[in-house]
Amino acid sequence: MSNYIVLGARGATGSHLVKALLSHPPSTVASVKAVVRDPSTVSKDDWSKDERVDVIAGDVTEESTLDFSNTDTVFFACAGRGYDNAKKVDRDGVFTVAKKCKENEVRRMVLISSGLVDPVANRWSLIRGILNTINTGLFHYKGMMDFKFEGEELLRNSGV
Repeated sequence: MSNYIVLGARGATGSHLVKALLSHPPSTVASVKAVVRDPSTVSKDDWSKDERVDVIAGDVTEESTLDFSNTDTVFFACAGRGYDNAKKVDRDGVFTVAKKCKENEVRRMVLISSGLVDPVANRWSLIRGILNTINTGLFHYKGMMDFKFEGEELLRNSGV
């Protein structure tokens, strides 16, 4: 049996992850901690009623709100909106979660990122340019895609 944590469980991707995990029998998926910033905002749909799910408050930008004890796999499905939040979540939050995973000997961390984040391989991609500015705004040297790439690099170098 495995215990999972889905960070960003209220979002579209996180919600799908929770549903996918719950499609497995209890003999393989013992529990799923669905971590959201505000549990009162989670709709009372099928997955939140499952007895294996525990909807809990947590924020990847505040390390003290995260508890990864007795966890096999952590899924990071969070995304920040706006320049400051994208930096705090997509870069710094990934590093915080990787550090907590290492401290708690979590077997695996799965980062849900995005295509085209590599600034060298995709420097002149129009789509990357649009995604890099639409969420974080114009007039910044870096944007969301840059922060996602930096988060990926921090995870790669974390030893997790």
